[in-house]
Amino acid sequence: MRIGIIDCGTNTFNYLLAEAKEGGMPKVFKSGKFVVKLGEHGFPDGKIHPDALQRAFDALNNFHQICLSESVQELHGCATSAFRTAGNASLLVEHCKNSLRFPLNIISGTREAELIQLGVFASGVLPEYPTLILDIGGGSNELIISSGEQVHWTGSYPVGMARLISMIRPSDPITKEEIEVVYKLLDKEMGEVVSMCRSLGVNHLIGASGSFDTLAEMIMLKKNQMHGNQHLPGYHFEMNDYDDVEKSIVKASYPERLAMPGMLPLRAEMMVLAVLTIRWVIKSCHINRLSMSAFSLKEGFLFERFHSA
Repeated sequence: MRIGIIDCGTNTFNYLLAEAKEGGMPKVFKSGKFVVKLGEHGFPDGKIHPDALQRAFDALNNFHQICLSESVQELHGCATSAFRTAGNASLLVEHCKNSLRFPLNIISGTREAELIQLGVFASGVLPEYPTLILDIGGGSNELIISSGEQVHWTGSYPVGMARLISMIRPSDPITKEEIEVVYKLLDKEMGEVVSMCRSLGVNHLIGASGSFDTLAEMIMLKKNQMHGNQHLPGYHFEMNDYDDVEKSIVKASYPERLAMPGMLPLRAEMMVLAVLTIRWVIKSCHINRLSMSAFSLKEGFLFERFHSA
């Protein structure tokens, strides 16, 4: 049996196609993403802008066509932050149900965090001691503290990168004053994670996919480590390597970021705020170990679907 899963985020819709075999986990044979930028024009009147809405319709239609061409029998969609708050997101849900004939479920922040944790667990990089998982999204950030399969705490905060950009409207390059505004906003919105990390003795951070994939690739290219590493489920950062790439991103302009080896065009706009969010977590939670999991929500959905079968 073949299964298709699409994770509909605020900035990108990510999908995977996998083939299930008897007695084991399905093997992913195709994956990709559609850039939709649901928050590009903000959310006028609490709704997704018509241009962004059309990009979302197009992405869902394209995903459906890809699944048909690959003889996928089972399709699932998970929709996250922008869908939870936008008044017209139901149009996309109804389109999937009535025209494309597959469910697109708007999931809560708690459910999103659960699936991300399962994805990171399935990657094999999650240790058995309390570890903080961070998924940086366009609309929200999900944080989880987990020891192996055991979840201790989850949090979901509406300060994803697209929302931060709309709130702060940073200069290019970003100024020191604007950086302080970002940190103060994160102090206000995400302060709970600091006390939770302190109480559980957390000093290890695992970033789930997304921006962390790009950061790992940038570092591997710089260190000539790319051969044989492109498809690993995880990566462990040296803290000085991370510090160097973070500093280069923060001081660069948008064109300079675009020119950086390993920087994806879809990441270049939001990567400054992403690394500032990571830096805030590292400093506030006294993190001294940093890793990346290439698996996140959609892999977590796949793991849950077949692990519990």
